Amino acid sequence: MESAFFLEDILKNSESPPPDRKLHSTLIAPRQGTLGSLYDQFMFLWYTSVKPRVYTIVGFVAVVMSVQLVIGEMIILFKFNFSIFDLISMSKLLSYSISILFLLYMSLCIYYGLFNLKLTSYYELHPNQQTDPFSLLYSANFLTKLAPPLCFNFLKIINLNSGTAFHRFLGVQDPIPLIGEDF
Repeated sequence: MESAFFLEDILKNSESPPPDRKLHSTLIAPRQGTLGSLYDQFMFLWYTSVKPRVYTIVGFVAVVMSVQLVIGEMIILFKFNFSIFDLISMSKLLSYSISILFLLYMSLCIYYGLFNLKLTSYYELHPNQQTDPFSLLYSANFLTKLAPPLCFNFLKIINLNSGTAFHRFLGVQDPIPLIGEDF
């Protein structure tokens, strides 16, 4: 309930900014002194202009990464022999950085969904060290079982089919056809 009132106060501050450029809220007492005044001005700028822009940029990057992920999955499905990263000419460092960000985004999407899975009360993760050992082991089991398919999928999306430590350890893997050839 308090967060709703705080969001309402932020909306009022952004629609009609006060002359002192400080965040005025019924839930936060005004701070005293020079540092308190500077902190209140910083909070006003953060909540009314910086945070919305940061969220917009992060949302745009997430949409671009999701579109790249869907295109990459379609490339795997239709067995094209190129990567979406081949379309962009860039340096090795930039290529590695984008690949790492893409892998982190894929991991975030998968593990966020996994750890927010709530099936009865057996597999829930609770804050403040309230999760029982069985649920922790179950989640750790899923975490380790999803890592190799995630890496395999990432290597397929960037069209790196051999010459990696993953391929040396597990061997070259061929994806299962959509319906099957001898079904």
